[in-house]
Amino acid sequence: MISTIHNPGASLIAQLASPPNISLQILGTHAASEQTQVVDVDLWIDCSKQAKIKSGEFLTGNEDDHLSWEQSDDSNDSFSTTSSGWLQDWLGDSSNGTSWTIRKLVSLHDDDSAAIKAHAESLARNVAYGGSIIVEIHTPPLEADVAGNTAEIRAKWTFGSPFIPVEQPWDQLVMNAMVDRRRGFISVDEPRLSHGRSPLRRAMKSNNTSTVVSQVQNEGIGHTVLRYSQWGSDI
Repeated sequence: MISTIHNPGASLIAQLASPPNISLQILGTHAASEQTQVVDVDLWIDCSKQAKIKSGEFLTGNEDDHLSWEQSDDSNDSFSTTSSGWLQDWLGDSSNGTSWTIRKLVSLHDDDSAAIKAHAESLARNVAYGGSIIVEIHTPPLEADVAGNTAEIRAKWTFGSPFIPVEQPWDQLVMNAMVDRRRGFISVDEPRLSHGRSPLRRAMKSNNTSTVVSQVQNEGIGHTVLRYSQWGSDI
């Protein structure tokens, strides 16, 4: 993502600290025929709030002015905090006509990407989904260099799995959304039902993907055992 600012002053600091749009897509499909692919679920999760700057660079026409920063466990300083003083000095003269390009890059380690996909597949198996799970990370597209700018700020962002921390009910939310055939963004901030059958069990029943195996009364409390029938399988 690129934005060009002329004599930005303090607004440049705010733009640096603003994370790019990062979305995780979980797509479930199955083959209804040799020519037809059916989309069963299409879930999106906003990961922007988890994003943080991993490293950054300042590039100008003079190599002596180049600066770089990398995240370190030995320091609590953020990229915007570390660079704000330098930026204010560099941009203090509003009459110099300096034009900047802000470039926000997004990266995710291959191991982290594989772990997210494996976790999404395990959630699908938990609700007896038999189709294929595709996990994609969507980030702002890179643009060509903006001509005429005298300097560029590059901030490299990264983010962790949305399924962590575990105290947030992401797993249950994703499974509920899968069996409910949902499409679009889902969030842990969605209102929860205060009574009645859980969304997961309700969706299983309404979509005929569960069968009651046994019902037992024990001290006035009913215990129901359900078997989930596989759904979303290829023909």
